[in-house]
Amino acid sequence: MLWKWLEEFSNVDVKSILEVGCGPYGFAPFYASISDKYVGIDIDDYTNYYGDVGNASIIKYDGVHFPLRDESIDLVVSHSVFEHVMDVRSVIEEVHRVLRVGGEAFISINPLYYSSWGSHGTEQDNTTRLPPWDHLNPQSPNYLTDCPPQMVQSGHKGCYINKLTMSDLLYEFGRLPFSILRLDRIYETMELPPFLKDATIPESQLRNSDFRVLLRKDAMR
Repeated sequence: MLWKWLEEFSNVDVKSILEVGCGPYGFAPFYASISDKYVGIDIDDYTNYYGDVGNASIIKYDGVHFPLRDESIDLVVSHSVFEHVMDVRSVIEEVHRVLRVGGEAFISINPLYYSSWGSHGTEQDNTTRLPPWDHLNPQSPNYLTDCPPQMVQSGHKGCYINKLTMSDLLYEFGRLPFSILRLDRIYETMELPPFLKDATIPESQLRNSDFRVLLRKDAMR
């Protein structure tokens, strides 16, 4: 999908790629194969997972400051990571900083917190999802959790969930000189449970499951 978007909406010459939140079993081999330089950063050390990827550089970082020079990257990519970022504003500023003018960023967020599966939660078997919107049910033990319930229950610190909406995230992108080249969202149509019928949360936010955006850096700040 990303490369279809680049072919259709982009003029960027992709020679260097930065992946924010590369994880242990991610896209590094693919991105390294179609670029001269690939850098994957994560808050955990996954160096040993990509030792056979020749031109890949995997770096552990502090979750905010990218270990890269200004304007050194053509394309930043991030898959289902920004819903977990604690300091979203600073990370987006770092995306802007390391991109060269005219460079682009592809960011996907899945799922958004207020969607049906926004808590990322499962039952104890770690495979069965919680009932839709269970984390927004005042009667649920998982009400407004900011960590996947199965990890809370196991005593694991888990992965933080920032609870930002699509509107919040687009606002943060809009603070910087980015152009939106393409934006897609998944909108849920299933019936809302009774405990959300009179919720103060706008229905549009409850139904925004995820979105993908392609940004272009237009200028330095």
